[in-house]
Amino acid sequence: MKRLVYSLLMVALTVVTNAQNADWQPVSTWPFTFEQFQKAVIYTSPANMIVKANANVHVAGSTLWYESNGKKLEAKQGTVNKVVFPDSTVYYNVFNKLCRVLSEDTINGKVCRLYMAEIVDKPLYEEMVRTNRQSTMMMLDFAPGLADLASSVADNEGVRNVEQEPLPMCNKFYMLYNDEIFEVTESNILKHLATKQERNTYRGFTRSAEILYGSKQSILNVWKTFFVK
Repeated sequence: MKRLVYSLLMVALTVVTNAQNADWQPVSTWPFTFEQFQKAVIYTSPANMIVKANANVHVAGSTLWYESNGKKLEAKQGTVNKVVFPDSTVYYNVFNKLCRVLSEDTINGKVCRLYMAEIVDKPLYEEMVRTNRQSTMMMLDFAPGLADLASSVADNEGVRNVEQEPLPMCNKFYMLYNDEIFEVTESNILKHLATKQERNTYRGFTRSAEILYGSKQSILNVWKTFFVK
């Protein structure tokens, strides 16, 4: 009975955690994929050990962070191969980025995967910060002699607090196909389609379906239509 109650409690906690994370968007003061660090199963590389720790994915570089002795630390590059979070979300190291698995399938007897890296759109973020600085200085122009108070302007109404706004994000996609990993671009996909007929069909498909290479749904449609047959 105690085991049943414990199991139900863990299910409830997982549902609550998932619900919280569903609405979470990273901000510059907390640039992580999940709102809270979560108990994850980490597969290390090259030692191939299994470690359990509270962990999260940093969106600036798609790197793994973990908690140790009350501190938050970034895992060294190349030391993490795979991470599994409590909601069964799986990440793999792809070109030194932790990428989430969108689909895993067996194609022609080989394991194939579609990955997504969720990263900060740096040019858009830099533009957002630049625009906010300009607005701040314009406000100061209306109050000559108050330039020394610039650091506190963000506390006043009418000035955006960029640090608390959701970070502008973008997606990059990768495929593991036929034992090769490559970034999802039109040219790379065409290289991996076997016949001229398939390539012509793909060109027609992208035009009619309005494929966007930063869209998760678009890339999933490409994966299911041309790779998982």
